[in-house]
Amino acid sequence: MSKEGEESALRELLRFLKSSAYRFVTTTPETHARLLRRDPHTARDLRDIFGWSRAFDDALLPTALFTVLRDADFMEETAGGWKSRVRVASVDEDLFVHSSFPATGSEAVFFGPDSYRFVRLLKAELAGGAFARRGLRGRRRGRRDHPGAHGPN
Repeated sequence: MSKEGEESALRELLRFLKSSAYRFVTTTPETHARLLRRDPHTARDLRDIFGWSRAFDDALLPTALFTVLRDADFMEETAGGWKSRVRVASVDEDLFVHSSFPATGSEAVFFGPDSYRFVRLLKAELAGGAFARRGLRGRRRGRRDHPGAHGPN
């Protein structure tokens, strides 16, 4: 499938998940693996499919959406059912597509706790935090209040 077809399939998925009020906050890979070992059931809902990366029966998704995702190679048939090759994480009202669990491979993208910390930092700074007040000027020459600083006090 073409890049445009893949992007179209992901846009359709995101529209569907937004209309379903989907929310999922990703955990660390260790926490994710521990939860799947402790509770290995197949998917019961959208969070199980696109958050926890659980195997599922295709009847859990609208047929048209499943077909588009399968044709774009975002679905993989396994012994336990279908598995999504992508996960979707939420930050406030926004949804972000990233690699399914476990995120392996040279092009895998992991969205996790550090991503949420970074978003909080960006929001705080855009709202007038220390970095925003300083602007793009950077550090003043000669400051030694952080590791790796150069120059006299």
